[in-house]
This record gives sequence, structure tokens and C-alpha cells, in this order.
Amino acid sequence: LLIHPLSIVPNTPFANIDYQQEYSLSYTKTRSPAQGFCYGTESPEERETICHSSSTMTTDDWVESYIYGKCIVGAQFYHGLSFFIAKYMHEKYSISVGSFYTALLEEYKKTNSFFNEEYIKISTTLKESLFDLRPWGRKIFGEDDMYWSDQAAAAMAYINDTETFYKELQSFIITKYPHVKSQELQDICKFNKDALERPNIKYPYQTTYKYNWYSYFFNGDELKQEDQIITVSGTNWESTKEHALQVYWYGRKSKRCFIKDIRKKND
Repeated sequence: LLIHPLSIVPNTPFANIDYQQEYSLSYTKTRSPAQGFCYGTESPEERETICHSSSTMTTDDWVESYIYGKCIVGAQFYHGLSFFIAKYMHEKYSISVGSFYTALLEEYKKTNSFFNEEYIKISTTLKESLFDLRPWGRKIFGEDDMYWSDQAAAAMAYINDTETFYKELQSFIITKYPHVKSQELQDICKFNKDALERPNIKYPYQTTYKYNWYSYFFNGDELKQEDQIITVSGTNWESTKEHALQVYWYGRKSKRCFIKDIRKKND
């Protein structure tokens, strides 16, 4: 699932004044949304016309949809932060991935949380991109850095503070879905975290699980309580920026977010 802003081109009904009035379409001139992973100086005069509201969707709804697509589905599922957790919720409790992430969006809007901080950051910069010609995305590594896509920027925020990320995610699931077994939930969060290529981690390392997650996901076995000792082998990254470049930029379409063994199984 990929979600992109709607760009208006002349040879479509969206360019027709009568069509715009019929559906109460509102447009804005922005820099190119495709210029994620850029420095903001490329093609400085290039502009795109973006539709940001209609008779059935307000601008605030549009912003929420963008955040859902980029910061939640994009960062958490596409970039792996809660990929296995969402699959577990679907396979074990018949909670669809879509409904799970839609409920999580509501959690992002609550105050005084790590998730809400991310929601505010992207809401603010996104509106500046829409209406103030700010380049799309965010700088992460200082003023000389490029603008990373919002999806990558969110994933970096999560991967660099996995303790808070998984703590808040578990709290959300326990509150929203109280029938989920807490011991399984703690263990699947640990498995999901270990499956990720993470910066500032010394590989390889050994870890233990209380359930057979690997054979459950990749061999089709029934989930059962079974103590396992696993060796996790990932990449020892030179820096968080090198990790971000290789995982969220160059490797964004090849599942480099996962350690090699998990990545091979997913292929």
C-alpha cells in the first residue's frame, strides 16, 4: 500500500473549472512531492498543483490521511517497525491490518506521547510544504542534511528509540484489544524489534523467546509456548546516518529494514 498526494495535470478533468466547482476541489502550488531525499535546491522553480480538499474531504482529513499513509502504514509496516505485530494481530485475532493501523492513528492524536510528538511534527511541516513552499520531508542530521521523506523520517524516529516505541505500542494494544495475551504481546514485540536492522547494535547477539515465532511466521506452524534461544545477525553500521541511507533510501524497496535471514524469508 502506497499513498501519494494527488497532482493535477492539464489533460484531466481536474483541470476543468466546472469539474472543480462540482466537487469543491481546492488546490495549492507546492514544490514537487517527488523531491523527497533532496536538498531543496534541485529545480527551485519547479512547482506542482496539489489537491488538498474536496466536498468529501477537508484539508485536515487530507493531512490525517497523509500521516496514516506515511508515518503509520509506511514507516511501521513498509519499513517493518510493527510488520510482524500487525501480522500476528491479523492471524491470531482476525484484526485486519487496515483496522489495526486506523485505530493506531487515533492513538497518535492523543496528547503527551511519543506517537503524538511525531504526529505534531509531520502535521506542522506538511502544512508548510502545502502552503509555504517548504520542501517536502524533514532534515534529520543537521542543517546541511538533505530532506528525508516523511516516511523515512518517521521510521528513523522510531528505530532510534525502540524502547519508547514498543512500550507505547504495547500500551495501545493492551488498552484497545484487552483480549490479547500480554505475554504473547511482549514476546512478539521483542521478535519484531530483533528482526530489524538497527543502528548502534553490536551484532551478532543471542536472545531468547517464549514462543516459536520464526516457525510460526515462516513455516506455517501453530503458535505455541516454546523457549527458544536465537542468534541475531545483522549489520554493524558505521553510524545512524549510514544505516538510514542504506535501509531507508537505497534499500527502501528491497526490505533492507529486516536482518538478512528474515529478509530472505520474506522474499
